[in-house]
Amino acid sequence: MTPARPKEGSPSAPPKRAARVALLDVADSPVGRWLLALRDLEARVLLTVPGLEALRAEWAPDVLVLVRPTAETLRALLRPDASGEVVLLTDDDTLDSAGVHAVLAGSPPPNALRCTLLAAARHHQEHQALRATELLQARLLGLASQLGALSSPEAVAERALEGALDALAAPGTGALLAVRAGSGAPLTLTGSGRFSRVETELDVPAEVVEQLHAAIGLGGQVARDGLALTIGLSGTAEVAGALYLERSELPPSAHDLCAMFARLVGQAISNAVLFRQSTVDALTGLYSREFGLHRLNQTLALGARHGQATSVLVLDVDHFKRVNDTHGHAGGDVVLTALGALLLDSLRAGDFATRLGGEELLVVLPHTEEAGAMIVGERLRRLVASWRGQHAGEELQITVSIGVACAYPPERLAHELLGRADDALYAAKGGGRNRVVCAGG
Repeated sequence: MTPARPKEGSPSAPPKRAARVALLDVADSPVGRWLLALRDLEARVLLTVPGLEALRAEWAPDVLVLVRPTAETLRALLRPDASGEVVLLTDDDTLDSAGVHAVLAGSPPPNALRCTLLAAARHHQEHQALRATELLQARLLGLASQLGALSSPEAVAERALEGALDALAAPGTGALLAVRAGSGAPLTLTGSGRFSRVETELDVPAEVVEQLHAAIGLGGQVARDGLALTIGLSGTAEVAGALYLERSELPPSAHDLCAMFARLVGQAISNAVLFRQSTVDALTGLYSREFGLHRLNQTLALGARHGQATSVLVLDVDHFKRVNDTHGHAGGDVVLTALGALLLDSLRAGDFATRLGGEELLVVLPHTEEAGAMIVGERLRRLVASWRGQHAGEELQITVSIGVACAYPPERLAHELLGRADDALYAAKGGGRNRVVCAGG
């Protein structure tokens, strides 16, 4: 005959153990007071990690609740041999959002409490993952907005790489952005970390080059090789490229955001390429005639509004026909390319230069009166006269004649100002060339 089992609550029945919860709450938040008020629950609130460790060894709690733990605390408590479940609560969580309020209605047994707290932990993890995704998306969209304001493809590439390192890569990561800005354009490399000095593909490890070329033009495609991440980018204007990060700890769930970012970078570079094509003279690197005259009109209008003078220099290469006749048009192109580079390297911030046509160039000097413009003109004249170039084994040397004119408020008509500068230029040529003449002076 099988003996009858003792009824629960009889003297011989094993005592029912309440769920044990240990709370580490350095900041003394309301969570501790809330747990201590629950029925059928043994709770201990600790203020230090050593105190929690001692209680854990002696008391064997079922659940650890950590409020705003530091990384050092987590490393100390989340050991492989540790027993009990762990719930993390951060500043972003309330009791309601964590789901712990579900135990308030009654006095659940230990298993029910454990399930509730585990559900809270899962909710917390999902909440943190969602928040991390939202923050990453906001950062990438903010970066894309910055890229859209840049007009130089090189500036876009540099800022995009800097932003990608900050948002997508592990600290100290080497990264490389390869871009082909248009059909037939060379592949340009922008590097960081151990790739910061690369100039050609020969400076890059072969396996990295292979991964870059496999992704170039595949806009939005994300490939992972261990910790290395390669993202293809493409845009309009036949722009193509790829971003390589040698170490990225992003989870696969973030790859869609990486793809979105790559498409935005490709479009920003495309817009910069189209802007350059429409505003910059391909040979000299100076503004095109149409855009340069537009900028001149804007500058004159601002000068008239704020009571500031605007000066212009019109430069013309002396005996340029002789250069073409002697060295061919290719030699003339060498001269114009060098002249454009000299101007870009020597002008002050805020000044700008334009190719008006042929060998005639325009320099605009905002906030500059005649005396200052004459100084700038003479400096440019000497700089050009000292230049020496090479073409087909022969030396190239040129001089320029410069006409100077100044507009004082309220003058704001570009064609009148340029007309006076042209008159001064003809006077410089008539006076023997290789000289600077000021209109009316």
